[in-house]
Order: sequence, then structure tokens, then C-alpha cells
Amino acid sequence: MKLVIVSNYINHHQIPLANELFKRLSEDFAFIQTMEMEEDRVRMGWMSEVKDIPYLKLFYKDEEECRILIMDADIVIFGGVEDESYIKPRLNAGKTVIRSSERLYREGQWKSISPRGRKKKWEDHTQYRDKNVYLLCDGAYVASDFNIVKAYPNKKFTWGYFPEIKEKDLDRLFAEKKTRDINGKKIINLLWSGRFLTLKHPEYALKVAGELRDRGVQFHLDMVGAGELEESLKDYSSKNKLEDYVTFHGFLSPADVRGFMDKADIFMFTSDYREGWGAVLNESMNSGCGVVACAGIGAVPTLIEHDYNGLVYRNGDYKEFRENVFRLYDDEGLRERLGRNAYDTVWKLWNPVTAAKRLTEFCESILKGEIKVWGEGPLSYAPDISPRKGYEYTRRKEKTGTRIYVCHTFYHVYISMLKEFALPKESRGKAHIALSTMSSDFTELEKRLESVKLFEKIYMLPEKRDIDFPGLMKYKENHGNILIHTINRIIYTKKLARLEEPYMTVDFKKYDNVYVYCDSDPIGFYLNGKHIKYHALEDGLNCLENLDDAHFSNRGHFELKAFLSSINLIFIQNGYGRYCIDMEINDKTKLEYDCPKYKVVPRKELEERLSKEEKQMLVKAFIPGADNLIEELSKAKNDRCVLILTEPYHFDEETQTRIVSDIISEHCDGMKVVIKPHPRDAIDYKKIFPDCIVINGKFPMEVMNHMDVITFEKSIAIVNMAMYTLKFVKEKINLGASFWDRYEAPEKHVFK
Repeated sequence: MKLVIVSNYINHHQIPLANELFKRLSEDFAFIQTMEMEEDRVRMGWMSEVKDIPYLKLFYKDEEECRILIMDADIVIFGGVEDESYIKPRLNAGKTVIRSSERLYREGQWKSISPRGRKKKWEDHTQYRDKNVYLLCDGAYVASDFNIVKAYPNKKFTWGYFPEIKEKDLDRLFAEKKTRDINGKKIINLLWSGRFLTLKHPEYALKVAGELRDRGVQFHLDMVGAGELEESLKDYSSKNKLEDYVTFHGFLSPADVRGFMDKADIFMFTSDYREGWGAVLNESMNSGCGVVACAGIGAVPTLIEHDYNGLVYRNGDYKEFRENVFRLYDDEGLRERLGRNAYDTVWKLWNPVTAAKRLTEFCESILKGEIKVWGEGPLSYAPDISPRKGYEYTRRKEKTGTRIYVCHTFYHVYISMLKEFALPKESRGKAHIALSTMSSDFTELEKRLESVKLFEKIYMLPEKRDIDFPGLMKYKENHGNILIHTINRIIYTKKLARLEEPYMTVDFKKYDNVYVYCDSDPIGFYLNGKHIKYHALEDGLNCLENLDDAHFSNRGHFELKAFLSSINLIFIQNGYGRYCIDMEINDKTKLEYDCPKYKVVPRKELEERLSKEEKQMLVKAFIPGADNLIEELSKAKNDRCVLILTEPYHFDEETQTRIVSDIISEHCDGMKVVIKPHPRDAIDYKKIFPDCIVINGKFPMEVMNHMDVITFEKSIAIVNMAMYTLKFVKEKINLGASFWDRYEAPEKHVFK
């Protein structure tokens, strides 16, 4: 496939995408530049990356070659050029053209009433509505403008600009943003970058700087750029005595601007509706800035979800802009949460690599007579958002009525899928799932979950353990005094919730139903600290039978502690938290203690109702190379087999190996041994026990119920309750936690 892009000129915002296309297509790709760059953009350093680009062709230097390229290419992408003569011959020949366009009516859609303007739009666009011509919308309001002139129906796709996106160590990035003055006080760094033009409203930045100064807070504002308003802005700064708080840097190279973004806590993007896209938004998000942006900017409704990866204010509403800046200034946790999510947005989706891959596949599909469209992001169908609705669109996911599951283990994901399968088909595919990276490596599972399409959105949640926060653990020390202990616990509860906030990269307030497995983890403290109601679910099947951690960890004055938890002074898990709605468990008939919030939902019923197709989806989601596993187990079909399930709470490798060896010698004489390591057990059992079959792969054992491969004479575990769900096992032996007593003192593993 030969692909040609025709644009006014190439710049550092377009080069990364063009480079990726060149990697994919080599000599079959060309970028034709029709004019030389304007002087002020050259002063901004935009020409520095243009020299010696192998795929760049200059129309004004080699017109004949460029015209041949335009006519002979399989597909031409045409945009940023007002002169239609470059593309008209190809359009008239009926060849495939993809237009790339910013807004038609930046000054206001009321201008569409102009008869002369409508005639021009018909000549350039509307007459090709049923032809092989498509539209890439470089901004959220583009589709709305083109709908007015009835052009390209069902052929308008979300697009934009794709500047370089750099991989960053986020922990290090946010640590380096913490600038302090000589007295050790935090200085908040604000940044504004762009040309000093009326449409970009740089005066907003200076005005809010004055109000921050009047609040007596520590900050510094960097103004990067120049332009027609430069003198008036400097005069304003001088008259309002802002010289100690504001620095004007003039135009800087793109690399230097990125350097300022990396240091900035808050990036202010204040342009109005006349800003077609605004690639500085992509760049500031890549630098993890807490962004405050105007809803009128073309890129904002496309890239920003209010209160998730940035804050958005109404066009022209300075008061709301100021409130958003103040809100970010006052809340370090919010700044970091928004910054992490902003980085995640551009790193995972809005980047040159993803865009180039999708664009080439999109073009190839057109040539095959098909149109490949993605569900979200680049080359999804462009929504019809009028400029009046952009602000509301950035808040479209607030209280969506959807539900989200917060999972720490593969078993949690398994139960979440069972719960989704139990819903009517029309209700499926709308839930979100957050996979906490604190306890399990979900990297491969994330990809497989995407393939089964049961969840609308999958998040990786970088939840942290309490031991990851220096200084917090001292509040857990036992002083032998209930008053001191209670005070310390109250402090611990509040501090952990606050420290966890930057890593809670999902806005849980937007969901009507939040389901949390193992709310004893920091997520429980965070949700209660933020007053977010949630449903708790048992960590493992009937896990409270082995250990009711809520009671055991709070033995002694439990009623008092439960009362303190009910008023949110401290936190107790498993149904005793102030904001826990209920606690879903499989069975409570054997529990020593009951809790008013326990809600029995038998897992067996969820599994028995599964269809054949749903079972296949479970196997596909959890077991990589399922066919190979089935083949290996089939070879042992005629042997007397025993299944050993290892535990997540293993000791050092030597001790854990001895435990498994003792189980084999004491319980598996004359039998074919199959070992299934727990997903968090990293020991290479195949190397240690070469005669055994080892079932590798991180998946809950319950999934094997849906494979129908082999029957085991017995299964053996210590406290792993998963074996009680296994239908292919005749005898189930639970050795109990006391089995560990021979390897260490009982008090050391009582929590296991």
C-alpha cells in the first residue's frame, strides 16, 4: 500500500506519527509539504527536526514528482491546505482520499448561514459525501461542523495530533516535581506555554497568579512563548508586582518546553473555541501535569475526562478556571492522580505508535472494501459534539450507572466474570474492572480480558501497600496501651487513605456500584476515607471459615473497635466499615461470627448456569495455551492422579519445597502427582520435581471445571479453599494451618 500525506508543512507535532508510518511502509510512504513554515513558528524552534527527513517531499521545489505521487498513491491523506488544487485532480478521478481537518467554523457555527460559504463547502466537501472520501476529525467539534454541511455521513472518524510521547518513571517524575524553597516549603510550579495571542488568553494565567500571591501561598509561574500580547502581559505583571512570581522565557525549543512541563505541577491551557486541536495538551499530559483546560479547545473533549485526567472549565468562565487552579493547588493527591491518569491516556492510547498502527490498518481495510473502526480513541467514530455541549461531554462518564470490580487476585476476576455472565445479555459488556498490581501480575490477563470483551474498560490500579510509605508503620506498633493504640490507629487510618490517593487512578465516585474483594487492602481505607460506598466480597471461597480476620485482628474490645469503625474513625474490613454497603459471601452456616451486612450469594449457582460459550470464554481469558495443557493432562488420564495445590503464603524456597516434598511422600504414594502452583507462587516445581506434571499459568483452579479433561483420585491443600469447588476430584484433603507447625512456630503463620 502506497500512502501519501499532503499538508502545509511538517512540524515536530507531526513528525513522530510520520516516522512511525515510515517504519511500517518504508518507501511506500511520503509526506508532501506544500509551503514553507511561517517565521514565528520557525522562531519557536519548529524547524529544528525537519532537516534530512527521508520521506519528506517539497511541492514548491519538485512539483512534478509530487503531483505524480498524489495521483499514483493508493490513499492520500489531505489536510491543513486551503488550496484545493493540490487534491482536485485526484478527487475528480474518483480515487480514495482521506481528508484531515480542523474546524470549519472556529468563529462560530452561525457563520454557516453564509450562502458564499455554503457554496464553497459544497464544492470542497458535500458533493463527495457519497464518494470514496473520508474525514479524520482533528478536534472534538469537527464532526459537528461537517454535519451542518451534510458532508461525509458515517465516514467521520476521531483523530488529532500525535506528538512524541516519552516513557517516564512516574514515581521519579512526581518526586522531581516537588520543588522546595530554602525553608523547605513546597513551591507549586505553574506553566503556561504558547503564542501570546488573544484567542489563547494568556492573561488568565497572570490574573490567577495575582490571586495566588494574594492568598500568600508558595508558587512560581513560567510563561513560555511570545507574540502580539507580550508587551501588555509584561506591563500587567509589572503593575501588579508579580515579577518575583512570574518569569517570561520567550520562545523556547520544543525540547526545552518539555523540560518545563516535566517540572510543572499545574499546566494551564486557556485557549478558546478558536484553538483547533492544541498539541501542548498531549505533551503536558505526557509530563504528568495536573491540567486545567478550557472546554472549547478541540483536543480537550477528546483527551480529557473531567476529574479523571484533568479539570475542565467552561469557555470564557474565568471564575471556574480560577476555582480549578485553586483546587489543584490545594490538593497534592488530586494533582498526582490526574497527572498519572493523563500520562496513562497518552502513553497507552493517544500516541504515534498506536495511531500509525490503526491508520495503516484503517487504510488497508478501505482498499479491501471494508472500514475497520475502533471502539474508542483514534479512528473510532467521531461523536457529534456541538461547541455548546463540549463542557458536558467532558463530564459524560460522571455517574454513568455502570459498575466496577476491584480485583487483587485471579480468583477475584473469575468471580467478577461469573457475576457478569449472570446478568441479562443486554446488560453485559458495560462493567469496568480494576486490576490491582499490588498483589498480582495481571499483565497478560489484561490482554486476554480485552479479547473476550466482557468488560467495557480495564484499568491497571497501582495500589500501594502500607509498608511502601515511610513513617506510616510506626502507627501500627503495639504500645500495650489501648488509648495510645486507638489514637495511633485513627492517625494510621486517615494517613493511609490520604497517601493512597495518588495511586487510585480510577475515579470511583462516578460509579453507582463499586465491588471490592479483600477490602482489608488499602483500597478499603481509601474508599472509606473518601466516603465512597462499596460492596465487599469475600477474598476467597469460604475464606472466613479458616480465618475471620476482622475479629481475629481486632480481638479484645471488638465491640468498641467496631463502633469506632462504624463512625469512620478507624477501619475494620469484611462488613464493618462505615461505607461498606454489604459483604457478599458464599456460605455463612459454618461461621463463628455473623455480621448484619453479610449477603449470601452461592458461587455454585453462578457456575451451574454457565453456557458452553461462557465456559469457553472463561478458559480463553484465563489459560494461555489451554490446548497444550489439555494434551498433557490427557496423557495421565488412565493413571491414579493426585492434585496438590500450593499456597500464596509460601515460605522461603527451601522450606516451601520441603513442604511439597513431605506432602508427596506422606499422601501420594504410588500416584501420579500433578502440582498446581498458586498464581503468586513463583517456585519452579518442574525443575525440582521432574516426574510430576506441573500446571503453570496464573489462573484460578475453578476454571479447570470447565475443561472436562481428567478426574483426580484426590486433591490436597493446606488452607487453599479452591479445591472445594473442583468437580473433577473425588476426595479433598485439607491439611489445615496446623500442618505448618512443623516448619515454624504457630504464631508466625496464624494469619496465613
